[in-house]
Parts: sequence; C-alpha cells; structure tokens
Amino acid sequence: MDCSISRRGRWVELKKGDARRMMFQREYKYLVMEKYVFKLEHTYPTFTVYRQSRLQREASPLPMFEFDGNRLVVYPGYSWDGASGPAVDTRSSMAPSLMHDCAYQSIRMRRLSLDYRKAADSDFRELLRFEGMGRVWSRVRYWALRAFGSRAAKSTV
Repeated sequence: MDCSISRRGRWVELKKGDARRMMFQREYKYLVMEKYVFKLEHTYPTFTVYRQSRLQREASPLPMFEFDGNRLVVYPGYSWDGASGPAVDTRSSMAPSLMHDCAYQSIRMRRLSLDYRKAADSDFRELLRFEGMGRVWSRVRYWALRAFGSRAAKSTV
C-alpha cells in the first residue's frame, strides 16, 4: 500500500442554510479549509483545475486542486459531497472521498481519460485502509464504486 496523506488539512460541514453552501451550483456538504496533500499509488498526468464560477468565462488564478504524478494537492475552498451512494460519511472515509471526488471531477472535465477511473477507485480503497477502515468494508466500498460509479464519471463537457 503506497497511498497516504502527507498533509492533513481541515474541512467543515456546510449546513442547509449556510450561505457558502448556497453559493455552489450543486448541493455540496463539505468545504476544505486547509490544504490536503495526498500521496497516491497510481501516477496521473500533471494538471491544475482552477476555480470558475457560473458568472466567469475564464478560470480565476486560484487553484482548486492539482495532480502531479502520484501527488494530489487540494486547496482551501474546494467543496465536495462526501461518500457517494448509500454510504455513510465516516471519519475514515472523508479524506478518501475528497481524493476520489477530485479524480472523478477531472474525468468528467476530460482532464483525465476514463481509463483513470479504475486507478482512482483503487487509490480510494487504499486510502480507506490507510485511514483505518477495515479490509471488509474497504472492499465493499471499492466494489460498489466499480459496479455503480460509471455514471458519476460521465463527462459534463
């Protein structure tokens, strides 16, 4: 297992009436407050995804996240919705779900090819194990992603 979190940031849960939650086009549940740095088992292309509001035509110079080989950096201000499907958000699934959302968003944006979906799912499983989730539950979540995650990786572009 080569996946780990080399810098653990901080995140907050956004409540239903929270103004920060209403700023986003989708209903996100969590907001990164301090930078996260992940070491991933798989190697990804190098690219940065910048913030872009619905009102902007061009991306702002503030990055949301960047992949660089086997490293992922997620910057403050990035929002995500936690674990997908019927899964419950637990302490051991929060950071892995953050990494996984960045990867799938990159696939939907066509910054990563769909071929990286399996690598992202595998890195998610390894991060669950790193975070202390048991072998059985990490396998269950991985196989659920493999079986039902293809829709979440469909391109939005």
